[in-house]
Amino acid sequence: MNTQDESRTNREERDSVETLRRLKKGISQDLPTTFQPYFNQQVHSWDFLFPYERQYLLEVLTYLDQLSPDQRLQLFAPIRRLEKAMDVRRWDFSVREQTLEDASLLARSPYYFKWRGEVKKAFDQIDRGVEEDKKKHAKRLPNRLILMIYPACLPFDPATMWKRWPGTGKAMHFDADISGNERKFVEDLFGARGHAGTQASGTLLESIAQRANGSFADVWALDAGTALSKFMLGAGGHPDPVPGVTVLSFERLKSFRENFLKQVNTMSHNLSSADQIYNQIRKEDVSQFCPPEIKDRPIIREVVRSLFMNGNGASVWGNPFVQWGASEVFRRARPSVLIGYFGTRNKPKPFTSVAVFMNQNKVNPLPAVKDLPGSAIDASMLSYYLWLSSTRYSEYQNALTVCLAESIKTAYIVGPTSNPLQGQTQPLSLARISSALSEWLSAPV
Repeated sequence: MNTQDESRTNREERDSVETLRRLKKGISQDLPTTFQPYFNQQVHSWDFLFPYERQYLLEVLTYLDQLSPDQRLQLFAPIRRLEKAMDVRRWDFSVREQTLEDASLLARSPYYFKWRGEVKKAFDQIDRGVEEDKKKHAKRLPNRLILMIYPACLPFDPATMWKRWPGTGKAMHFDADISGNERKFVEDLFGARGHAGTQASGTLLESIAQRANGSFADVWALDAGTALSKFMLGAGGHPDPVPGVTVLSFERLKSFRENFLKQVNTMSHNLSSADQIYNQIRKEDVSQFCPPEIKDRPIIREVVRSLFMNGNGASVWGNPFVQWGASEVFRRARPSVLIGYFGTRNKPKPFTSVAVFMNQNKVNPLPAVKDLPGSAIDASMLSYYLWLSSTRYSEYQNALTVCLAESIKTAYIVGPTSNPLQGQTQPLSLARISSALSEWLSAPV
């Protein structure tokens, strides 16, 4: 970024922060008590929000600011009535941030489900208003791609592999070396780079690099192991990382995970202790536990911290890490390209518990044993959940989703019938898949 661009970015950042403060001040008195933790936490976390999150927060506050005081009163009146019935003013309720103890207080109230329903109604109205404003300035979105890869070691049954997926999808056979050489499969799919780190013209890797150059939040690679991450980061014979791609690897985050699990297992079995430990984790400088690709990127460090604190199983097993990580990335960053590489997990050891996030390798000295059938079941189900999470957002209504299962040499494709893979002669070569996906990403906006 040159000096002029940097100056303009800094000026836009200052303007956004000033707008944020003005809007928040204008509506703060009209927000119900139980709404305030969300908005205050978002404002407080501004420096760690993605461009999409910042824009959405400003749009929501702008919409609320444009309502008259009477309209805001009417919007939030049902929630205020329920807060009065719950006697929230007598609770030790934090309005600065969302806490486990506050969530527990709400959940134990007999009015909880009514409160949730009214909160949903309020946000539905807010989101409709935001969407109507956005439609006035709508721009055509670039083609989006969700690519999921299942390595050859995962044993799948071709008769049931895609059973839960929508019938509108299409299974296609491809031809590839399934000797178990994960690096070769990745290189053949994305297109190997030259000695100077350049990407061959027309490959998937070239199109991804061009797309990633637009925004640090636009292309993500989530890896249960290291095969995909090493390729993207330039390891193993590739001299340079793919610029702009945000890479998260379960295995490369081992030190981060072990430190997190160590702290979690010090908490007592009550919510006050959980809030105390989680507050410590939130404040800790975790850069010393991060791999080089995220060590100096505060916003990505916060994504990982939040993922381990909130993701079910993401700190214990690689496949949930990919699925929960992707769900969070969809929600927070709205990337145009997301690549998920699933992997294997070990069998739970006797007399240990993954339910309380035990580090099984340290608790039990028995050697780890791979659970390939269990890993295949995980990957099959969690990849479907990953796709489902993308469908919640309008940006992905016309996304192209491609799943590549090496062990059965089958691709499953969900998305617009106009995609370049439709009508291709089977079996597809990896080079042809790479070229087709590159064509999809390179289509003009």
